[in-house]
Amino acid sequence: MGAAGGIASIVGLALAPVTLGVSLTLTAIGGVVGVAGGATGTICNIINDTQQKHLRETIEKITSDFQNTINAMFENFFGVLHK
Repeated sequence: MGAAGGIASIVGLALAPVTLGVSLTLTAIGGVVGVAGGATGTICNIINDTQQKHLRETIEKITSDFQNTINAMFENFFGVLHK
């Protein structure tokens, strides 16, 4: 959306002399589309970062639980070997 907004703004400015300024509306629309595109990108990045943090925490918990289970199994195994 950001690139489309920039292109619309440039086209609107380029056509301004030919259209007696009517195309300046296209320039304004291009600016709005550009800002909307930037906002959309920012919001998507924030959502993505939040989701990745949650997934990373979930993976760390699963890994920790697994490691604790394996350690307990090894302690029992070595306890049996040393008897």
